[in-house]
Amino acid sequence: MNVHEYQAKKILAENEIKVPPGGVAYTPAEAKKIAQKISSRGPWMLKAQIQAGARAMGHFIEHTAGQKSGIRKVTRIANISYETSLMLNNTLVTDQTGPKGQLVNRVYVESYMPVKRFFYAGMIIDSAIPAITLLIS
Repeated sequence: MNVHEYQAKKILAENEIKVPPGGVAYTPAEAKKIAQKISSRGPWMLKAQIQAGARAMGHFIEHTAGQKSGIRKVTRIANISYETSLMLNNTLVTDQTGPKGQLVNRVYVESYMPVKRFFYAGMIIDSAIPAITLLIS
């Protein structure tokens, strides 16, 4: 099962696991409304929603998307719409997408939280046992 970050965070929140406040946006105007609802002062994170990891180390094929990656910290509410417009409808390339990349058609806007440590979690079906295996690294 492939889920976007915003879908995973919704599942986590429904199961009483704390996640930063956020919402999915399909347009720059939606992104700005979500950012304003989250906080009047920011900062905020804009995260391209594609089915691939390493978005923070990725780059866009189109030069009009700018030099930044698929995850952007925005400190001024006035820049939310602009940065969102640079990401939407452009192709993000990461190590996991291959050279063709994936088209960004939605962004996740969330409150900025400093990261102390990274953990990656995944679940797979182990047909030899049979059981679901949870992997965390």
